[in-house]
Amino acid sequence: MNVKQLIALNEVKNGHNLLVLGQSGTGKSHLVCNIEQELKKGGKTVAVTGTTGVASLNIGGITVHSWSGIADGHYSNDKLLQKLTIDEHFQKYKLNIKQTDVLILDEISMLSAKMFNQIEFICRNIRDSDLYFGGIQIIGSGDFFQLPPVPDLLNRDPGEFCFKSDVFKNVFRHKVVLDKVMRQDEPDFVKAIHDISRGELPTDTHNLLKRLQRPLPWQ
Repeated sequence: MNVKQLIALNEVKNGHNLLVLGQSGTGKSHLVCNIEQELKKGGKTVAVTGTTGVASLNIGGITVHSWSGIADGHYSNDKLLQKLTIDEHFQKYKLNIKQTDVLILDEISMLSAKMFNQIEFICRNIRDSDLYFGGIQIIGSGDFFQLPPVPDLLNRDPGEFCFKSDVFKNVFRHKVVLDKVMRQDEPDFVKAIHDISRGELPTDTHNLLKRLQRPLPWQ
């Protein structure tokens, strides 16, 4: 692991909630796997989750929706809490929440503020605690320059980024930004991806893209 990945790992081992950011290829998933291994060595119960099926499979976990019972978010906070409390079909989710020491949220950038707040609400109430997430240590990783949350107007979710939540700002006091691309050795190409992800097109990136242009087979 590189220096920033080791810093992130130490923050987690010291018990802090941590937000890990970085563009594709900077080693976020690799770091998450190392964090999981280290915490389990220390006897922690770690729930490895993602916001999509693909993200979850990539890190050997499940979706946070499957872990928590929030499904597609159509339940109100109070209704979901009631189901977690008395509905026998929701007891596995309640057990997940009660038994988890550390919750990893991969691709957190695709989790809406509404969903983030709801997960925090049910964790705090099921664990009967005044602490955020009921005292569960939270590790989030993602890239807010990639795909945003999908709006779900049917369930009154406008799809706001989770960082717009006041809860988010209070939970993630510690942050590490991974900035070394591990999967690509061409610095010009890495810079171009970085520029485009931020909606920027400086001359050097524009020229690189022009050089990469090729006619389509049918042209």
